[in-house]
Amino acid sequence: MAENSELAAVAAYYPEFAAEGENPADASLVGLQGRQRLGNNVTASLMAGAAPGTFGDTPYANLELDIQGRILDERPITVMVSGGVSAVGTPEAANLNVVGGVQFGTVLSRHVGANLRPFLGAKVNPVFGGDNQLYPWITAGGGLTWRPVVAPGTRALLGVEAYALHGVGVDLLEGTDAKTWGVGLQLGASFGNEHRP
Repeated sequence: MAENSELAAVAAYYPEFAAEGENPADASLVGLQGRQRLGNNVTASLMAGAAPGTFGDTPYANLELDIQGRILDERPITVMVSGGVSAVGTPEAANLNVVGGVQFGTVLSRHVGANLRPFLGAKVNPVFGGDNQLYPWITAGGGLTWRPVVAPGTRALLGVEAYALHGVGVDLLEGTDAKTWGVGLQLGASFGNEHRP
């Protein structure tokens, strides 16, 4: 959970991204994520990112809005669930092609010491294709966040994670799956009461 308000730069790298039977290509994403605490157990998250030169030099951008809720707090682990919407846009000639979806996930975590929190999580992201069909993406992975206190009411944020992604039937021409793995990095700060749960 964010202390109160949180802002971070985010980056992700996906080596060997490809639908089955296609030549793999590296992909990357950079962006910003803001999170705002709405109560003791609820946080809103907004992430905007862009990848200017991947997938055959086609730029794309994405936007995700999530509401995250804590349903179990350190007994003996913390369990959070989330739900939200997402959109990915790519320019095609003079037009902008936008594909949207919804997402649902859960994260299990636990404090280790005062500032470290390892976590495991999974997310399902059904995306609406151009043919009005749903194509689910499944993501599972884990990582570690470190939020040391740097001033009263302010914590630094360093997060690292690794995950696997599986898109079911997402190559619309061939109907094949897409699989890849990725690594992610967060650098930012969390502002608020450091004694808040």
